[in-house]
Amino acid sequence: MEFPIRISNRIVKPKTKTYKHWWNKPLEPQRCTNNNKIVTNGVFVKDYYNDILNILHTCGYQIDNENKLKSEVATIIYTLSDNID
Repeated sequence: MEFPIRISNRIVKPKTKTYKHWWNKPLEPQRCTNNNKIVTNGVFVKDYYNDILNILHTCGYQIDNENKLKSEVATIIYTLSDNID
């Protein structure tokens, strides 16, 4: 496997909305938090990133640039997302 993993060989539908619009859009199918707030793509990305970060820290890994990692995770999820309209 080549590292870092490249996703450019995957066919990705062109995005018709901005990243900000996607970030604030509710997940499809819709999900709610415990206090009945609708979960957006942004909330999902933040939770997913925090889960990854917790796993890495639990395993003893240190991240040199957490902002870059956060950006990479968000970009990958956005790029592969079908929730773009």
